[in-house]
Amino acid sequence: MRTLAGLLAALCVLFVVTTDAARGAEPSSVPKVRLDRLSRGANVTQWFQAYGPADESHYRTYMSDDEIALIRKLGLTHVRLCVSPRYLYDPSTPDQPIAGHLADFESAIQRFLDHDLGVVVDPHNTDQKRIEGNGPWAAGYPTFWGALAGKLRHFDPNKVFFEVVNEPVFDKHEADWYAMQEKIVANIRRNAPDHTIIVTGPNWGGVDGLKKLPPLSDRNLVYSFHFYDPFTFTHQGATWSGPVPPHLKGVPFPSTPENVASVIARTDNDEAKNWLRDYGSKRWNRDRLKERLAEALAYGKENGVPLYCGEFGVFPQNAPPESRRNWFRDFASVLKESGVGYSVWGWDDGFGFGRKLVDGKPVIDTVPVEALGLNKP
Repeated sequence: MRTLAGLLAALCVLFVVTTDAARGAEPSSVPKVRLDRLSRGANVTQWFQAYGPADESHYRTYMSDDEIALIRKLGLTHVRLCVSPRYLYDPSTPDQPIAGHLADFESAIQRFLDHDLGVVVDPHNTDQKRIEGNGPWAAGYPTFWGALAGKLRHFDPNKVFFEVVNEPVFDKHEADWYAMQEKIVANIRRNAPDHTIIVTGPNWGGVDGLKKLPPLSDRNLVYSFHFYDPFTFTHQGATWSGPVPPHLKGVPFPSTPENVASVIARTDNDEAKNWLRDYGSKRWNRDRLKERLAEALAYGKENGVPLYCGEFGVFPQNAPPESRRNWFRDFASVLKESGVGYSVWGWDDGFGFGRKLVDGKPVIDTVPVEALGLNKP
């Protein structure tokens, strides 16, 4: 009986360990120094991501050393450097990143490093359909990332991070994304064994997509999510975000049924009215933001993985300025409480710092600065 009991106990222990392993519950191997580097950041959105192509001088002169120094002066520790895959990736030769463009991209990375800023290399695919399906773009992308990792592996792995891709969608085909991401990670790891890789869930890389993502076996990973909740507020007026947001204007934050009534009354689109009623009834405020963020935190805790909020912000065109300030204040406070590293969208985009050049000098929106407790510019 003792032998049988011992055997059963051993089997129970084995089952628990195996179940935990299947859930990815082994401790993360990402060093603390790297998580500290990812603690505070901003997306640099227009340097390499806006590929037209622009004149070649754009890629060499877009940002001055003084501007890079300002980013560091604010207290930010890294940038998420968005790059259009088309700038570096030719699907006809996926194992050969475009050499001339790569030289300028590497130069930009080094300039950030010279100012004590880490860099997340973010292939920012704005045509999400290209990465789905069986076309040549998708087929060659894992090979491309492996080759790119080999070219960039000389950068300090404590300061430079590799993100698989921005906001994969794969709605109703999530399993295809899981398989593809596994392949991308394997190809990167083969050529960059020490660098930390940033992975993400499907469905535009949001909290819900993260919650669906089966943890990967590689433990030198950080798990990213983007946070634009509530979408009715953060994307009011955003013409690229579907048919409803362009009809939204003057939406307040926090929300109640009472304070959205006047907005509903002056809205001429029935679906937009429904969005507003739902937004008001859910009473979005700091507590609700905290509850939503807690869903991501629960995933990280359950699976023993570090998290990274790679994007957040509010489109300012139609948002009441005081409400935008309220949202930033409330989300920044719950994000700081969580200890999760972040990158505001963006440095040079209106959702966040909205940097503009005035007489050649960068001028930024101070709302994120104040909300995040950064240093004054």
